[in-house]
Amino acid sequence: MKLASYVHHGRKSYGILTDTGIIDLGSKIGHQYRTLKDLLQWGAIDIAGQYVNYPVDVMMADITFLPVIENPGKIFCVGMNYAEKRKEFSETSDAPTLFIRFPDSQTGHATPILKPALSNEFDYEGELAVIIGKPGMNIDTDAALSHVAGYSCYMDGSVRDWQHAWFTAGKNWRQTGAFGPCLTTVDEIPDPHRLSIQTYLNGIMVQNDSTSSMIH
Repeated sequence: MKLASYVHHGRKSYGILTDTGIIDLGSKIGHQYRTLKDLLQWGAIDIAGQYVNYPVDVMMADITFLPVIENPGKIFCVGMNYAEKRKEFSETSDAPTLFIRFPDSQTGHATPILKPALSNEFDYEGELAVIIGKPGMNIDTDAALSHVAGYSCYMDGSVRDWQHAWFTAGKNWRQTGAFGPCLTTVDEIPDPHRLSIQTYLNGIMVQNDSTSSMIH
């Protein structure tokens, strides 16, 4: 199942993304789960699944995509996580390089990424977004994926000329991180370590990699 957040005729909603359009869940269960984030927090994906065979309510051409989760509680990112990228920056540490993004640095699928006027080194990098659905602490490695609700695409834009001391300064400019179009539930992705990641810049492929080459 694919779940998306969007704006339709000025109204924010969320729903099930299909090949022909969107089954609007906001009008069906929005009184219980106002946003997709609420749906995940209450562990109600199965309730959403009851509507997968309903007719489409909204055409794709009539919506503006929002970030899959518009206002997540936390956005943790792992930098230098591709083998080739680590070589490019001569990175040798085995420890994950963590940084954070803020929600207002994000934008939705098919909406503009904004190059900051103060930057001459705005860079791209396609990433896999792992969306946590179930909270927990001190989780065993073997149980970690049971806390994942689904996966999505993420274009992690970087303002390289503002990353003098640490990543965070170059990662939190307005509309530099594209999140979407949708959350794909874990049952549709049995092995997240075998996914192709391709990034296009103005219609030209500039990145062709795989999650299998990620270090962490």
